Amino acid sequence: MAKDTIAVPKSIVVTIIGCLIISVVSFVVYWAKGTESSIHTNQQAIMAQDKAVGIIQEWEKGHEKNKSAHHTDE
Repeated sequence: MAKDTIAVPKSIVVTIIGCLIISVVSFVVYWAKGTESSIHTNQQAIMAQDKAVGIIQEWEKGHEKNKSAHHTDE
């Protein structure tokens, strides 16, 4: 009488957890596509991404110049 818990096969538990993970992932993908359908928001996101990429590229160019300057000094 000490064991009141029901013995559940490990494969069933793994299957249930897998289904939960798949449903969460599919919901996130569905939500992302839903928000993407707004053209105005999508354009703003693309412009912000381009701006960020431009800033990163400028920083990398400056970083490369600094690296080459340091190497020539040595």
